[in-house]
Amino acid sequence: LLIGLCIICLFTSNFLFAQSKINYNNYVDSIDKVINKQLLELEIDSSNAKLNLSIANNYLETDELDKAEVIYLKSIRLDSCNFDAYYNYTEVLYNQKRFPELINIASKAIYLNQTNSNIYNRLGLAQSKLELSDYAIRCFNNSIYFDSLNYKPYWSLADIYDEYDNNIYSLELRNKAIALGADGYIIYFQRAVNKYKLKDTIGAKQDFIKGMSYVINDSIDAYLYRGSMYEYLGLSNLALKDYNRVNKLDSLNEEYFYKMSLHYKLKGQKYLAKSYLKQLLKINPNLSYAYFELGELENNKLFSNSRKIIAYYDTAIKLNEKNYLYYHNRGVAYYYKSKYNNALLDLTKAHELNEYDYFTNYYLYKLYTRKKAYSVAYNHAYMLYYISPNFHRAYSIQKKAYEKLVSQNTKTQ
Repeated sequence: LLIGLCIICLFTSNFLFAQSKINYNNYVDSIDKVINKQLLELEIDSSNAKLNLSIANNYLETDELDKAEVIYLKSIRLDSCNFDAYYNYTEVLYNQKRFPELINIASKAIYLNQTNSNIYNRLGLAQSKLELSDYAIRCFNNSIYFDSLNYKPYWSLADIYDEYDNNIYSLELRNKAIALGADGYIIYFQRAVNKYKLKDTIGAKQDFIKGMSYVINDSIDAYLYRGSMYEYLGLSNLALKDYNRVNKLDSLNEEYFYKMSLHYKLKGQKYLAKSYLKQLLKINPNLSYAYFELGELENNKLFSNSRKIIAYYDTAIKLNEKNYLYYHNRGVAYYYKSKYNNALLDLTKAHELNEYDYFTNYYLYKLYTRKKAYSVAYNHAYMLYYISPNFHRAYSIQKKAYEKLVSQNTKTQ
């Protein structure tokens, strides 16, 4: 099998790769010219909601997400009933991984158009990223209900059932998505994983080859993705080969160093994992997630190196103040150092950024229980049950919190 998988390869000429960059740059330049023309028109008619929406869409097309967000919000202020403005804005939020905000905006979009299949799919994607799987499944099923020929929700549902290791159903869903028009290397690599785990090694090999047939000029992305699939299957030697191909194509590729750090983290070789992260930071010292990962690598159950851990999280937060995980992890580090006030501040901030995180709510429940603020503690215990209604421990915590709240209220009467 390993020999068979090893011979999967891709021949990409340097000429085609360079040509693709030229074509993309020309495409971006053409959109920039359109934007510049539209901005001149906007000076004359700044309250034109449709014009603002068109400019925002063009910024989104060129990956200028911050500019796109500003104009989308302006378009929404000018016309609060325009479904497209809300829906397209959710793409900005998704690309920026601002999933709690996406849920809020998507909910407003659904209020304006309750039968649009794509908005349910987008909402489900955000919920799945926040591990709200039960709610995500409902959204994907709604998406299918309103458009059974839309391949996206079938594909999204397959990702959910991958988490449950239900490869039979995931494979069925991906087959349906492909039959409806889904293509590209990603879905074929994913289907290859399903087949491999179902012991269909020949089918897996065929899908890996099929996936690479879609790749002409974006070989770096394909190698990185296929490498991550091999990593997931435990085929670490094959993963390394793909990552090394990336390094040969681009010796300063940031994703290469990050993938290599994760590779050695999975193997328990923390020293090498740290080494690749430090090399990554030499290339780009402003990568908040690299400092976050360094903090993770210093972590252990006893938090014996908490000062160093917290220092890494401090830097990550300075570089990115919108990632709830950074505050969450620093708050937990403070918690185990018995610095409960610091922990409360950080975990509260994490909760403001993402109220749906199970463990943030769990630690806030514990902190407010320590303070005997049982009313607030109960609210967080209720959220645990809301997030994981089928998890018995969540129900037990909610019940315990409710009993303490009732007891406290009885004493004060």
